[in-house]
This record gives sequence, C-alpha cells and structure tokens, in this order.
Amino acid sequence: MIAKKVGFVGVGNMGMAIVAGLISRRLIDKSHLWIYDKDQQKTDYAKKQFGVHASSSVEELLQLVEVVILAIKPQDLSAVVGQLKNAERNMVFISILAGVSIQKLAVHLGNDPVIVRAMPNLGAQVGEGVTALCCADAKALELAHAIFQGCGKTISIKEEYFDLVTAVSGSGPAYFFLLIESLTQEAKAAGLGDEAARLLSEQTALGAAQLASQAEESAAELRKQVTSKGGTTEAALKVFETNGFFDIVHQAVKAAKERSKDLGKNS
Repeated sequence: MIAKKVGFVGVGNMGMAIVAGLISRRLIDKSHLWIYDKDQQKTDYAKKQFGVHASSSVEELLQLVEVVILAIKPQDLSAVVGQLKNAERNMVFISILAGVSIQKLAVHLGNDPVIVRAMPNLGAQVGEGVTALCCADAKALELAHAIFQGCGKTISIKEEYFDLVTAVSGSGPAYFFLLIESLTQEAKAAGLGDEAARLLSEQTALGAAQLASQAEESAAELRKQVTSKGGTTEAALKVFETNGFFDIVHQAVKAAKERSKDLGKNS
C-alpha cells in the first residue's frame, strides 16, 4: 500500500475517479486521503462517498499531506496558485492539467517542488483508463505509477509528447463515444428499440476493444480479418475511406493537440 498522505485539489470527474481507484483497489488507506474543491458540494459528496478527510482550504490541505494531486482545470490554476506556494520544499505535486508543462508549473509554485506530469483519461472511472506520466525524479515517478494503477494502466513518456497524448488518449474516449452514438442512432432510425440499439453498439465496441488489447495482431490486421472480400464490412469501410476517415481523424487529433498547447499558454 501507498504509505504517503495524499491530497486532492479538485474532485471533479477525474479527481473522483482517481480517489475511487485508490480505494477500490486498496492501494491506500482512506485515512491517508484528503480532498479540497472550491465547490463545497463536490467536497461534501466525495467525503460522504469515500469516507476521506475534507479540507476547508488549499492551505490547510498542504499542512496535512506529502503528495498533492492537482485535478483542476488549467484555467483554474491561477485562482489557486497563490495558495499552493505555501507548500513545503520538496513537496510532490502530481498535475493532470492539460497543456501545462512541468517548467511552467514549477515557476507558478516556487520553493523547488517535485512535479510529476500526468494525463489520465475517463476510463479511469471503471479502472480501465491509461495514464501517461513524466518526471525527472525516479522515486516520484514510481509513486505516480503506483497511484494511477488504481485507474488502469500507466506509461512513462517524454514530456514533449504530452500534447499529443492529450489529443489521442485524454480526449480519445469522446471519439469512441461519438462512434457508439452514431451507430446507436442508425440502428434506432432503422427501427430498433432504444435498448437493443444501444446494446448492439456498446457491446460491439467493448468486444472490439478487448480483442484489440488481447490479440497479438495489430488493429489494422484485425480489421482485415473481419473484412471479407465483397462482403458487408468491406462495403462499409469503402464509404469511410471515400469520405476521408483517416484525414478526419488526423485533423481532429491535430485540433485537440493545438488546443492543449493553447491551454498551456493561457494558464
């Protein structure tokens, strides 16, 4: 188990998911967890839901923990950064702020903090997320891997790729939700009931994802296996190709990547 005392600044969807993962997988005792959110209702809900400690302010939380997970939106950083400067030297900060570099966050925080940059995704809510991590301090990086294993899988990458990771996996769940939504709508429009349409779309996505993660073959090779020459799948895929599916994905990822950079500049 993680022995250090961990505090969360921000308990929105992702903050809650990380807390839930830590507790459900018994990676840390709930008595070692503190939370704070500017929205008192969120703080109260998380305290009741998980039985963790609630802090009345960022300053109070800093006095009680050894590790701080910044689970706020990048645009909210300026509102709390003054309070974070009161942290003790060598406090470990784990930031999930999209677009905000370690160097920029270090300037904001001052007092020589140890900073881990992390980019989890929404799959964390069901313990099937993936979190990219980066830190020059080996011990802090190891600790971050231990924390985010409660949310799924982890990977260490160079910080220069974090805007790309944000675009691919951070925003990625929404891309798959969009495809599920589209398939569900098509099934319903053709006469299927809501429940049947949703089950067919969601379970197909789940099975495909599990198969892709477990198979030795690449996604491209699996796609070819499903695509019989002259069959229904080939007919559908030709429409995707004709309408520039790969270019659409390229442009979407590019747009998300650029937005991640903009968020970092404006934080």
